Amino acid sequence: SPASAAADHTASPCSAAESATTNAGSAAATPLPSLRLREAWTCCLDKCVDASPLLLCRHQREGGRSVAVVVGSHAGTVCATDLASGAIMWRTRLPTRVEASCCAAAAG
Repeated sequence: SPASAAADHTASPCSAAESATTNAGSAAATPLPSLRLREAWTCCLDKCVDASPLLLCRHQREGGRSVAVVVGSHAGTVCATDLASGAIMWRTRLPTRVEASCCAAAAG
């Protein structure tokens, strides 16, 4: 049931994909794998978030990369968090609430 799937963070998009494909008139649907979701870390932004996060990738000379998750809240809090560890990279408070996704621009 949907309630039990939400309770254990299991999502199965197969039935929706299959019915969409069947309704479109395709012969056979390719089942999608079930996803097992877990909460890796949290970050307090003081109020709700209405927008999608911005992901910033930085490729390092050693061949690795780091990814920052940037998001703003209705409290005006904007925070960049390391995707892998959840460590806060920087945090600031704007004078008004954030209602849209953040965007990136080249500096200089």
